[in-house]
Formats: sequence, structure tokens, C-alpha cells
Amino acid sequence: MTRTPDVLIFDMFGVIADNQSQASRSRLVVTASVPEADFWAAYWALRPPYDRGDVTGLHYWTSVAERLNTTFNIVQKHDLIAHDVASWAMVDDRMIELLEELSATTRLAILSNIPYEIANHYIARHRWLDLFEVRAFSHHMGFAKPDPDAYKWCLNELGIEPRQALFVDDRAENIRAAAKIGLQGHLFRSPEALIHCLSSGPNQILPLSKLAHRPQINGRLV
Repeated sequence: MTRTPDVLIFDMFGVIADNQSQASRSRLVVTASVPEADFWAAYWALRPPYDRGDVTGLHYWTSVAERLNTTFNIVQKHDLIAHDVASWAMVDDRMIELLEELSATTRLAILSNIPYEIANHYIARHRWLDLFEVRAFSHHMGFAKPDPDAYKWCLNELGIEPRQALFVDDRAENIRAAAKIGLQGHLFRSPEALIHCLSSGPNQILPLSKLAHRPQINGRLV
């Protein structure tokens, strides 16, 4: 960064919330009763319109079944929606504490590829979402990363230029897409690495705070 960021824009999954666990992934495959590799190929290939809010959860799982040359009954579809929501529901408490500290001095936004059902789950259960001035959820925007319009929508809502923000995401392709419109990026690997980034050099918006100095067990702050 050539300047201290005025706003921090965070991805959700793989940054604030955990990616799907193996157990949650297995539960989805078992519910679908199809070969695992085929399931995930269809799951991801058909995800963009679901993320953008172009289709409902029931429509998405109908399309997945069609891609797999099978059918899911209505009970299966509702179970798949529920298991899918649960698979993305684990939050990293270290990141929530960091966000609370950052929000005292810095504007925050969230920019996430997230379908309606999963977004509703988070909104209903997590008060920490109130820390974000802007919630740029793909199902609401109609755009999903790495589409440039997703970043532009978020920046427009914030009323800032790209150079004023630092974008934090765990996927390199999303960081590259952000860079193309002028956003600076941090490729997320751990809360500790992010704290270091925000505590030194031109990115400094955090002091070397009590959070950064807490003891760790197995790499996690305690």
C-alpha cells in the first residue's frame, strides 16, 4: 500500500468463516447419493447463478440433479439446502475479535459470494455483521467475485475510490480481479499474518495490540 487504507473490505468464507469441513462435505455427498467427484463438479459449475441470486436454492439443486443425470425429491432438496448452509456456518472467533478491534477506528465492509439461504442464516444468528458499514452480498448485488462489478458495487456503496481500501480475500483470483480495478489486496492465510500486515509499514492501522501478543496453542490465539 502507498497509503493507510481508509476502509477494509473482507471476504467471508476462508477469512471470517471457515471453508467446508470434510465431514460437512461428506454429508452433502451422502445426501445426494452420487459419486463424490461428479457431485462437486456439478456443485461448483452451477454455483455462480445461485450466488448471484438468479435462482433459488430449490432451483439450484434441481439443476445439480439434472447435471448429474438424476433427480432429487423435495425432501432431498430441502436436506441439501440445510446441509449446504451448515457446511458454511463455522466462524473463526479469532477473526471476530479482530474485527471488533478494527471497527473502533476503521470503516469495514464485507464482500462475499453468498446465496440467499446462507446469508439469511448469518443475518439471523450473527450480531457481528453489524460491524460492517456495507454488506455486499452477491445474492443481493446480482454480481459475484471475480466480476469487476461486484467490487465496484461495494465501492459505490462505501462512496470511496479503489485506492482508499484494502481488500482481504483467501483466493488469489479474487485479489487479482480487485487489483485490476485499483484495489490493494491482502491474500489471507491466517489472522496472525493479517495482524502483522495491519500493524506495520504503510498498512498500519493497528498498534501492536494485546490481540497480537496473546499466547497461542496450536497456532490459535487464546
